Amino acid sequence: MKKYATLFLVLSVILATRPASSFAQTGNLPKDQKFLLHQEVPHDAYLPPPANQMTSPGYQYRSSEFFTVQVNVDSNGNNIIGDAANEPSIAIDPTDPNKMVIGWRQFDNINSDFRQAGYGYTTDGGLSWTFPGKINPGVFRSDPVLDYDTAGNFYYNSLTASGNPEIYTTKVYKSTDGGAGWDAGVDAHGGDKQWMTIDRSGGIGTGNIYSSWTSNFSSCLPGFFTRSIDDGASFQNCIVIPDDPYWGTMTVGPDGELYVVGSAGYNGGLVVAKSTTAQNTASAVTWDLSALVDIDGYITSVLTN
Repeated sequence: MKKYATLFLVLSVILATRPASSFAQTGNLPKDQKFLLHQEVPHDAYLPPPANQMTSPGYQYRSSEFFTVQVNVDSNGNNIIGDAANEPSIAIDPTDPNKMVIGWRQFDNINSDFRQAGYGYTTDGGLSWTFPGKINPGVFRSDPVLDYDTAGNFYYNSLTASGNPEIYTTKVYKSTDGGAGWDAGVDAHGGDKQWMTIDRSGGIGTGNIYSSWTSNFSSCLPGFFTRSIDDGASFQNCIVIPDDPYWGTMTVGPDGELYVVGSAGYNGGLVVAKSTTAQNTASAVTWDLSALVDIDGYITSVLTN
């Protein structure tokens, strides 16, 4: 009988005096007012890990059917007391499924909401994990999105904010060694909340990287979609997706067609947009269609004080 691994990233509660909306990304507002929502911005200053940092046994659970292993552990596999992590994203090497990478929002000290691009990797199918630290130590980063290409390279899309008012941009980092090391990252335009997918269809677009985000938080208005056709070495100028889907996700179909789905707003369900030209590196990205999907409601969450 096969045993299945459950990958466990410890999430700690962050206590703060500010409203709960400090950590929210959505709200029950009409689509044309989504710019009023909380955005991913730095609040607290960075705090280093607590002095004389203590540890406890890393979480593990095993049964005859599966096992669960904590990911954000020290070099001895112990839980690190006083840090926190959330919003994990996982990618698995298709050439060697024993190799996996997880990215998350890393809080070095639970007394500060300053987060960074944390990551960990495994080479033994999740039995043990290495947590080297952060991709950009000391740099505010959030909203990790990980994916992989057919060659087994990993990609880490990470959001940051700077300026006043804030400008939201992303970088895509690439790892060719199973997540142990990452390059300096490539500017990928971006905004809050971004998503990313990579073409693994085996067709002409294999290796293309696609990313989109919420238009009102875009760094390259009016556009809020970009494509890389050179394995993440560069990203093309932003373009618009019809009917402005937001808070969404993306996927590539079996024939290399690209689908983007997102909220249609306060009064509408979901928008699905499709492109069959995105896979063609010699062609500009155009959209075949956009369609409204009735889900008998709308995507929302409530901001509380």
